[in-house]
Formats: sequence, C-alpha cells, structure tokens
Amino acid sequence: MDDDSLDGGQSPDRERGGPSWAPFFTDQQWDQFIFEVKVYFANRSLPIEIEQGVVKVRTAEREVHQLGLSNLAQMCHAAERGEWSAIVSRHFEMLERSQEEVKAAEEDIFDFGLTRDKLHVRISDEDSIPEDLVVHRQDLPGTLSYLVLDLPSSVLNVKPIDAEMWGRSVDELFETAINNVQTNCKPQISEQVLQGGVKITALLGDSFFVASLALRLEKYSRCVGTYGSLVAIPHRHCLLAYRIESLEVVSVVSTLGIIARGMCEEGPGSISPRLYWYRDGQFMDLPYEIEDDSFMFRPPEAFVELLEELGKGDEGGAESPFE
Repeated sequence: MDDDSLDGGQSPDRERGGPSWAPFFTDQQWDQFIFEVKVYFANRSLPIEIEQGVVKVRTAEREVHQLGLSNLAQMCHAAERGEWSAIVSRHFEMLERSQEEVKAAEEDIFDFGLTRDKLHVRISDEDSIPEDLVVHRQDLPGTLSYLVLDLPSSVLNVKPIDAEMWGRSVDELFETAINNVQTNCKPQISEQVLQGGVKITALLGDSFFVASLALRLEKYSRCVGTYGSLVAIPHRHCLLAYRIESLEVVSVVSTLGIIARGMCEEGPGSISPRLYWYRDGQFMDLPYEIEDDSFMFRPPEAFVELLEELGKGDEGGAESPFE
C-alpha cells in the first residue's frame, strides 16, 4: 500500500484535527483512526486509497469497492481508543456480510410476497441520497424519506424499477413500510429533563429506523401535545420530542436546537440538526443558527402566531425572545 494514499483527502498543510467530514478528531485521533483502517486491510493484503470520507478497496479479483468512513469515524470517536481496532474490524466484516445478503435479497426482489415484510422507511439528509436511484418522498424539510429492504446486517435501497415491477403505488409501499417500522422498531422511550426542569421525550435504540418513527409520531402520546410538538431527528438512532402545551416552548427551542446540533455531529448515522414543529401530521422547519455561542432563532410566521396564541392564555408567563 502507498502511504501517500492514506491522507483521507487532506492537504499537507491541513489545519489541526480531522478533515471536514470528521472534524471532531484531534490530530492524534485522526492519525490513529487512519492507522486502524490501514492495518485492517493490510492484514488482508488488500490495497486501499482513502479520500473524502471513502475507502476504495481493490479486491483480489481487481474489483474496486467504495466503502464510506463517516459512520465508522463517529463510532470510533464515541468509544475508548483501545476499542477502535475491534470497532473497525466489526464494521468492515459486517459490510462484507451485508454484500452477501444483498445478493440474496436481489434474487428475491422480483417477488413482492418475499419482500413485503422487509420493506422499511429510512430518513436521511436530502443531499446524501441520489433521488433518481431510490423510491422517495419528503416528509421533513431538508430530508428524504426513502424505501429500503431491512436485511440482517444491512439495508438495500428500493429502486424505482423495483416499485414498478411490484405494481404497487408509492403511497401503498410507504404505508406498508411505515407499518413495518412501527412493528419491528422498539426503541427505549424515556423522559429527559433539560435545563430549567423542562421535560422532553427521547426515543433511542440500536435500530437504524428509530428516527423513522417520526412518521408515526401521533402513535406516541408522550410525544404530541395540544399544539403539536418540537421534534428533532439528529441521527438514525434517535428521536427527540417536546409536547407543546404552553409558552414554556420558548425556553425549549434553544436548548433542543443545541442538543440536536451536537448529536447530529456525533452520529453515527447523522440525519439533520434541524428543529421541526409537528402539528396535524405535518412538519414545519424552524430555522436557527448558532454563531459565537449565540442562538439565533428565525421562526416562520405560523409559529410566531402560535406563540402569540399561547401568550394570550399565559399572561405574565414567559416572554418570547424571537420578536
């Protein structure tokens, strides 16, 4: 292997720390991460190149496979340094198994009866999914909901040609997929106390589909209030919701936004740092920015009207800082 190919896409005069796709690493952590990836493939006599969050592996059959590194980097960063070697090995071994599962699933995909129960919905950042290669729709601004087959070690994207072959409408397929997510994904549901004693509901789990439960939010009474909810899906294993009942929501926005931003950066399976207002089955984007430790919230008119409505019933209560 050529050591010059293992810089992860950074220039020699890069700033301290990891590259743009893994900014949470220090210099030392980044070097150790690349070393662990390099050792894994060297032990298997497989030449690699690493660039912009992808490792290109040349197999013995001279095929080139591209494997993403972002989620692996997030998992390593969240673990003790002594665990990194095992994490790297498990990750790439799982990817190898998943390739075998995909081949088997592609043989069964012609029969909808064999794939119906595997059909699920994932939510990802809209810029990370090639829209023309997946059956998708948009439920939450800035994201795409798309159909996959849930396999033991991986997921297989459902292509538009697959849906056409099955002869089912996109609406029917999504309904089946969302029902399967609700049936099979059983997250831990807990109440989390934020600064000031404010309580939110957290859905957490190892499943890749926890965030997808946002599409069935009304089924979770602890997540939806009289005036809807503040919702965040920072990564695939997490859904955060605050029930809106009063002007107390004012004190939640900034805290939940900061939490969502941090969890999205940490991952794994990052989706979005955005905040949403969920009401009557619809998600509205609640734009914010964090600059120099200042939280700047720019609510849409409909949300401002909600605050005004809540303020009328809460005279002497919290005062909106967003005007």
